[in-house]
Amino acid sequence: MRIFTFSKHGFDTFLQSKGTTRDNVEEKKNVFFISINDSPETTPEVPYLENTDNVKVLTFDDVEQDTTSYKRGLHYKAMSPEQALELVQFIHQHLDKKLCLIHCSAGVARSGAVATFIHQIVDSNKDQFQEDNPFILPNPYVLNLLQQANQQFHSGWG
Repeated sequence: MRIFTFSKHGFDTFLQSKGTTRDNVEEKKNVFFISINDSPETTPEVPYLENTDNVKVLTFDDVEQDTTSYKRGLHYKAMSPEQALELVQFIHQHLDKKLCLIHCSAGVARSGAVATFIHQIVDSNKDQFQEDNPFILPNPYVLNLLQQANQQFHSGWG
């Protein structure tokens, strides 16, 4: 499986260039998509895709715990264990696919953690993975939550 991370803008632009829309995304039988969006309060952008059989849309910020920036008056939401388990279940449903496209705001931390997790469980080619994702710096909190959720999934509690 090839795994690619994108910034939000890069993801939207890439899908548009391929003619992929909300209306036809399910026709992409060998691809699955993970769309990680900032909390609406912090970045009120509309996700390009919506949840379907091969699309998982999540909303959480690049933080380790829910927090409030008093300087900006914004509330940041961390990934929850429930979201991690939901995402692990989704990923396991699509391990037979040839391609996974993931985005977050910058295509570095949150999407990098998800891509790294998928790479670990599918044992994809390390050199190819690094070549395809040269700029990722996985968020350790997100990666750890996914690994814990994966253990829960395999233990039958998922």
